Amino acid sequence: MNANSFKELQESIQKALVDTTRSAGQLANEDLAFHCASNPAVVPLLERQKSRLLDLVNDLTKVATKGTEVAAPGISDAEAIDDKWGGLVDVFDSLLEKADVCLDKYTGVIKKEGPSKPEKPTGAESVVIQDRLSRAKLRKPQLLFANPPSNHDTSPFKPLLKSKPHALTPLEECARPSKLPNGVASYAQPYEMEIKAARTSSIISTKREPVPYLPFTTTHATFVDTLEAVDVMLEELKGASEIAIDLEHHDEHSYIGIVCLMQISTREKDWIVDTLKPWRQELQKLNEVFADPNIVKVLHGSTMDIIWLQRDLGLYVVGLFDTYHASYALLYHKHGLAFLLKRFVDFDAAKKYQMADWRVRPLSEGMFDYARSDTHFLLYVFDMMRNELIDSSNLTQPGEDLLEEVMQKSKQESLQRYERPSYDKDRGEGLGGWNSMLYKTPSAFSREQFAVFRAVHQWRDTIARNEDESPSNLLSKKNLFSIARELPMSLPSLLACCHPLSKELKDHKHDLLRVVHKAKKDGKTGPEMRDFFRKGPSKADDQITVDGTTPFSKGVGAVIAAVRSQTPLPLRAKASQFWGSTLDDSKTGHPDKLAGHVGDHRLVLPLPDLTAEVFVDTKSPSASSLPGPIEPGSRAEHQYVKDKKVKENDVFVIRNSKKRKASDTRQESRDSDGASQNGASAAPEKMKLDTAAEDAEIERAERKRAKRQGRLERKLAKRENRSETQKGSAQNEPEPFDYENAPSVFHAKPTKEERAKNKGKAADPYAKSLNAPSGLPRVQRQTGGKSFTFTK
Repeated sequence: MNANSFKELQESIQKALVDTTRSAGQLANEDLAFHCASNPAVVPLLERQKSRLLDLVNDLTKVATKGTEVAAPGISDAEAIDDKWGGLVDVFDSLLEKADVCLDKYTGVIKKEGPSKPEKPTGAESVVIQDRLSRAKLRKPQLLFANPPSNHDTSPFKPLLKSKPHALTPLEECARPSKLPNGVASYAQPYEMEIKAARTSSIISTKREPVPYLPFTTTHATFVDTLEAVDVMLEELKGASEIAIDLEHHDEHSYIGIVCLMQISTREKDWIVDTLKPWRQELQKLNEVFADPNIVKVLHGSTMDIIWLQRDLGLYVVGLFDTYHASYALLYHKHGLAFLLKRFVDFDAAKKYQMADWRVRPLSEGMFDYARSDTHFLLYVFDMMRNELIDSSNLTQPGEDLLEEVMQKSKQESLQRYERPSYDKDRGEGLGGWNSMLYKTPSAFSREQFAVFRAVHQWRDTIARNEDESPSNLLSKKNLFSIARELPMSLPSLLACCHPLSKELKDHKHDLLRVVHKAKKDGKTGPEMRDFFRKGPSKADDQITVDGTTPFSKGVGAVIAAVRSQTPLPLRAKASQFWGSTLDDSKTGHPDKLAGHVGDHRLVLPLPDLTAEVFVDTKSPSASSLPGPIEPGSRAEHQYVKDKKVKENDVFVIRNSKKRKASDTRQESRDSDGASQNGASAAPEKMKLDTAAEDAEIERAERKRAKRQGRLERKLAKRENRSETQKGSAQNEPEPFDYENAPSVFHAKPTKEERAKNKGKAADPYAKSLNAPSGLPRVQRQTGGKSFTFTK
């Protein structure tokens, strides 16, 4: 079959699948049961199509499983699809694996048998091969290590050091375990004393001219994959005054992760060290350079690199300069290595290799160049940032020495100590425990869901340790929460919650289903999630120190202790630090219903009832004269409200909505007092006062109107005079200026006549603005209207 015919076949199959999917979606949106009931003629048509589709599925599964160990599931009717869905999934997986093998053979990942040596792939072909290898099941390189990792070892991590170059304290003292306050043994950081005692090198503290980097395209890196090559590299590194270091790590198919590559660069040369060799721990001989305080080690974002060097290779760094902390001190808006390379070198790193599978051997050309670029330019970047830090520092002001700040943070990175990940199945504590996962992704689980979540999380951790796989690669966080929410009771429903399906999960799917069944059954009588998290931190946690010297008894110390140990805090405190005893249920009479049904809510702040007693001023003399106790329901009949109610024969005035002056308000107040004293007899007097005030207000408004009219007339007169003046000046206007025949004005001095004529005069750029029409007069406000007085 040629390429054209294959493409035509592919397009025809794809079109048929799209049409079938579209038709199935349209049918799913129709109410088939209604159509069958309303039109019985539809039933045989649907049954005929259903039988045809089932026959096609059975024929396709038989063809797909021919010559394989997978048995084709026989589907007799539509109801049997759910029961035999697991068999269909196996068939699909078998087809995909066959397709993978064919693609690998086509692209050259799987070569035909022969003595010829495979050529090194380059260009786009290497990217295709890399993608295929990433999905292929490579043999785990950690199985070939002389000291393979033990994922079930929960003892304290003992440093891998066999010797300690540049030691201030001997290795024997550092190798002895010490007891922590909780009784657990622990090993100290072997180079803690050396890191703290190291002085800042003059290479860092002195401003120097940056050393230009060698061209990337005309230089090459040395691949170190033998112990002999390591010794040669070590001798060259001893003569350097500063080196750049970086690591490439893989944690997708390893429980704790493995260091796959180590890149080292000097001013003249680059090395890429293969750290997947069985003798990888022999690389700790590089401590002769890594622990030398006289050699500056430049890394970027060394937080995890320091941990990985200790865990896998037994290497420790003394004299670290972290360009990541330098970027923060210099207030850069980005802090990644790619940004620094673009800023100082104008080099674009190949981001597509950031998530590459670095276990692949041999390395493709693109991966090799990407790994080399991480350290090739780093020493030049260090020179530029060091000079910028020195220029930006102010040594006369405390806390403004940016260089010293970066060095202190770099020392803190070097002082890190690796500890094995622990797991507490009861409380879910530890680096990868379910406790921290629930804190980061809160979910309202029922008893059964909470029990299934804990059981599946523990099962995932156990299988990941046994298979030496990443827990997230075995069962993702999304799928874990999906299983806990859905509570699948059958294998098809369980597999539907686990897309995509990993190989390890496929091999242990029946065990996982049993775990879900048992956890759901036990969860009916198990603890609820909110009750579990109501358990506060222990008393010992309240005394955990933050900086090693200052203990906190409660409050902030308890919070920090809970964060460090992942100890859950109670959902509700006994007493609020802000509201005091307002939340005390014993005073308000509300029972604590938090542990009951979720839907049973009440006020968050149970404030007291707003009765009339709240408004009584107990300190005032009138409070004691109130007649008897006030009823709780008499909120609207408070004494203050009663005094303000309109009494019989009271006089009240209705006016137009007009802003009143203070004199009018005082006058009305006096009128109101007189009316309340004399009753209805004061009404005629009140009406007279209102009429006089109204007449006076009308007279004031007339005077204001007359003043405004006079101002307007004066403005019109001025405008007419100005127009006459402009007409006269226009008649005497001189002839237009002749710009063509006029002498040059560049640096020209005015004549005596011109100086005498223009003496004391200045140009007025706003002279012509006087000719503009004046604005509109102010809008006259509406005067007050009539008022009416009534008596009740």
